[in-house]
Amino acid sequence: MDFRLRIAATLVFCLIAVSWGVRPAEAVEAGESHLGFQAGGVFLDGKLGDLLADDFGFGATMAFGITDYLAVDVDFLYAEFESADEDQYGDLNYTQGTLGLGLRASITRGMFSPYATLSPVAAWMNFKSHYPSGNGYDDDETDTHGFGGSGTLGLDLFVADNVTFGLAGQVMALSTDLDFATGDDLDNEVTAYTAYSGLFRLTVIF
Repeated sequence: MDFRLRIAATLVFCLIAVSWGVRPAEAVEAGESHLGFQAGGVFLDGKLGDLLADDFGFGATMAFGITDYLAVDVDFLYAEFESADEDQYGDLNYTQGTLGLGLRASITRGMFSPYATLSPVAAWMNFKSHYPSGNGYDDDETDTHGFGGSGTLGLDLFVADNVTFGLAGQVMALSTDLDFATGDDLDNEVTAYTAYSGLFRLTVIF
């Protein structure tokens, strides 16, 4: 089964399993805080998507209620990727961490709370490569940063009055100045790319 399908099937199964213990919850109110853990599949497009295999990411989310429907949202996600083909590209290792600070709009109807977020994002990246050359093997490492924005659509399911389990889809567009070498190209340059994430989230409200 395709990597993306395995992740989607796992997340759907978890949501169905948790829903058996659900009971209705009170609406989220202004002044409340949300603290959550998130994890799931992260997929890159463009040149990075060609070179690197899809992988998992994990991080944290926080939200602070302004009104009953609007909150300040903080989102952190870390992901690490390996080479899609070591024979062709060499041993590649790419890590990225992203931090977003924006707004979250949500409503609560019984045990369900759909929401959307929109945030500017700061990112830091590290690319390491160990690839064959005429003299054996060469190494290359690049550290850089990037900026962009992200949007998220999600659905939380209350499993208690102050605990939710949910699924979220996130799209993140980043601009950067990433230069790196690989086994098939010593002069790669990436100036922009998009990251797609399918995440599950466990959140506590207090």
